Amino acid sequence: MNIKRPHDSFFKQLMSDPKTVRDFLRGFLPRSLSERIDYGSIKVIDTEKTDRKYRKFYLDLSVECRLSGKESELYIVFEHKSYPDKLTLIQILNYCSVVWEGCLRNKEPLRPIIPVVFYHGRKRFNLPTRFSDYFDVDDVIRDYLVDFSIVLFDTNRHRDEDILRASGNLYLTASLLAMKHIFKDLDSLRPIFKRIVQLDRDHFLMVLQYVIITVDGSR
Repeated sequence: MNIKRPHDSFFKQLMSDPKTVRDFLRGFLPRSLSERIDYGSIKVIDTEKTDRKYRKFYLDLSVECRLSGKESELYIVFEHKSYPDKLTLIQILNYCSVVWEGCLRNKEPLRPIIPVVFYHGRKRFNLPTRFSDYFDVDDVIRDYLVDFSIVLFDTNRHRDEDILRASGNLYLTASLLAMKHIFKDLDSLRPIFKRIVQLDRDHFLMVLQYVIITVDGSR
């Protein structure tokens, strides 16, 4: 784990397993989306993309999958944040444009991209979740703006009980609780330790290492 960037490192470690990704999408995507996904088709893929000027673009996680009953593929991309970052939607837009540029260069159909922002900062995510909301314009102008929405997963908006009920994946549950409470006082971490002691040795050590490194590094 990268001790200089423990939150990003732990998130990528957590979501590198397709099973964990599937359980997260089932439990926390809006139902209108989660019910449409063909979970057997999910693949975690490399997020590095390069444009014509050889500039590299990354997001934290990219998943390739299909909708149920459809042969066409789509991407679900994740951007992890542990603090409110006004550049988040710009980063997502840049990444999407490079993906679509590659599709056109290869004479492929443009792939739909669903952006998910995974946030677990000290306070609730208080930035727009729709790109056009960054612009202070009237509706006549707004109709012509480039626009998209994100799926926001903000740990501050989920009660512990809801996280526990949403997934039967103990590793995912313990990890989400750890990320939710990591910026709070140490007493708030007690429920997490009750969970991680039930994990297998490897997953137990992963979550414990994240907590120790983050707390020791003053978060």
